[in-house]
Amino acid sequence: MRRSLIAGTSKAVTLAGFLWTCCGTALSADVAAKAAAGSPELVAAEIREKDTASDRPLAQIARIDTSEAPTIDADLSDPGWAKARVITDFKQREPNPGVPPTERTVLRIMYDDSNLYLSIYAYDSEPDRLIA
Repeated sequence: MRRSLIAGTSKAVTLAGFLWTCCGTALSADVAAKAAAGSPELVAAEIREKDTASDRPLAQIARIDTSEAPTIDADLSDPGWAKARVITDFKQREPNPGVPPTERTVLRIMYDDSNLYLSIYAYDSEPDRLIA
């Protein structure tokens, strides 16, 4: 029981931090705990209720059944990814806060009973200039 509680709390904190960093959406501790406990409907309703009064973007995450989990192989044609929430409306933080990005980014996000799945497709108009 203790291990399960620690894992659930860890997932909630990670999820709240991720949403704050990427989407500008903060989860309160009680909403994050509900997310970790697997109450997506309540979480979405509370986030929607809290965000309607502000200009912060709203991010909802798709919940999938464990049997629908995608194969982790960088191939997004897996049927599991079709159920993911797709987020493309990003804004810059640096160098020009609030301005649309210079390159397109597509984030797909979903979760099941055990995992948080993220897919980030970062476009680059000049891939030959990347330094590895």
